[in-house]
Amino acid sequence: MGDQTMYDTFIFDLDGTLVTLEMDFKALRKELEEILCSHGFPEDKIAWDISIVDSLDLFREEMAILKLDGDSAVNDVIARVYEYEVERAEHTVAIPGARETLSHLRDKGYKIAVATRNNKDAALVSLENAGLLPYVDTLLSREDAERLKPHPDQFERALKRLGTTPEKAIVVGDYTYEITAGKTLGCLTIGVLSGGGNEDDLKEADIIVESVAELQHFF
Repeated sequence: MGDQTMYDTFIFDLDGTLVTLEMDFKALRKELEEILCSHGFPEDKIAWDISIVDSLDLFREEMAILKLDGDSAVNDVIARVYEYEVERAEHTVAIPGARETLSHLRDKGYKIAVATRNNKDAALVSLENAGLLPYVDTLLSREDAERLKPHPDQFERALKRLGTTPEKAIVVGDYTYEITAGKTLGCLTIGVLSGGGNEDDLKEADIIVESVAELQHFF
C-alpha cells in the first residue's frame, strides 16, 4: 500500500460502496420504453447499453435518422430517470461500517469526495438518509462532468476542488468504472465487494476488501 502519509484524499463511489440502493432497472426500462414508443420510436429498435444514461445519445441519433423528435423523447426519458432515482434514494441505507469509516477518515485529516453517476438530488438524498452527508467535503454527480465513469473527468474535478493531486488520492469503488478511472489518473485504487462487482471484476484494483468498513484498519 506504500507510505500512508502520502495520501490526503479519498474519492468514493456511492451505490454499492457507501450505501445500498435498490433499483428495479427492469421495471424502469419498461417504463422508458413506453415513453420512447409514445414518441414514435420503433419498439424493435430499442436496445439498452450497459447503463440507461449511456443509451440516451444512441436513441437521440436513431430518432434523428427516423426524422423523429429525439430531443423531446430523450428529455422525457431523462425526466423519468431523474424522478425514479430520487424516489429510490428515499430508501437508501448505509453499508455497514460506512458511517464509522468516514468519521474515522475525517478525524485522521483525510478529505472526502463522493463521485456518482446518479443525479445530484438523488445523491444528496441518499447521503442524508444514510447519515453520511456531514462527512463529505465535495459531491460530484452526473451533472458535474460531460463524461462519466469510467472516464476520469469527475475524479479530476474532485481533485481540483479539494486542491490535491492524483498521487495523493485513493479511489474506492465496487465496480470496474471506478477502478479504471482511478488508474487512468494514477490514483491508488481499492475495490470493495459490497456492491455489484466480484473479485474478477475488480482484479485491476491495487487492493480488494470486503467493504469500506475494513479501511479503518489500514488508514
